[in-house]
Amino acid sequence: MIRQSNKLGKLVTAEIVFGEKLENRVKALSFYITLSQKLLNLGNLNSSRIIVGGLQNQAVHRLRETWAQLDQRKKKMFGYLLSVYDFSTNYHDYYRIISSKLKENAPLLPFLGYLLSRVVSIISIKELKEANKKNFNGFGAYSRSSGAIASESEIHFISVTVVTEDPKIHAKNEQTQQEMLNSNESLNIYSKLEPNKRDTTFEFIIL
Repeated sequence: MIRQSNKLGKLVTAEIVFGEKLENRVKALSFYITLSQKLLNLGNLNSSRIIVGGLQNQAVHRLRETWAQLDQRKKKMFGYLLSVYDFSTNYHDYYRIISSKLKENAPLLPFLGYLLSRVVSIISIKELKEANKKNFNGFGAYSRSSGAIASESEIHFISVTVVTEDPKIHAKNEQTQQEMLNSNESLNIYSKLEPNKRDTTFEFIIL
């Protein structure tokens, strides 16, 4: 599953960066923002977050002209997606969506990265508590920084249907990803598509 998630992120980046025409890059960017939102609504937070990560790749993030041509509605949608997966808020919106889906007993696939880090944090906290019950002053700060909840923590296990990828599609995806696995190559491509005379940093503003 981790391998497939990595493939998805690279595929998102590749499809946008390899679009030679501006209109094609804008269309691909718009499509993946919409797709990420739809996946979020369906409860597939893993694929939704992976797509957002692909769109935050430096090679895509710095395509100033492409982002400028994106309509305001899609910019706001992307801004919302960024807020959902924003670690600086301790994943407040993300966990709110998780709680809502669990209460509704709706289909849910959490983002694997957050899930694994949370499990590791909970296990580490419990081990720390058991190993050093007398000297426990640093526990509160650790639990806050890790985003873990020491008490009343629950881990929900879900079953996922595994879909076997068509060999022809798999081969094509492998070829596409191999063409842009090198981050330097993707950055070189972006600089040729939309060269900047001054600073190339593009800061996305949440509207």
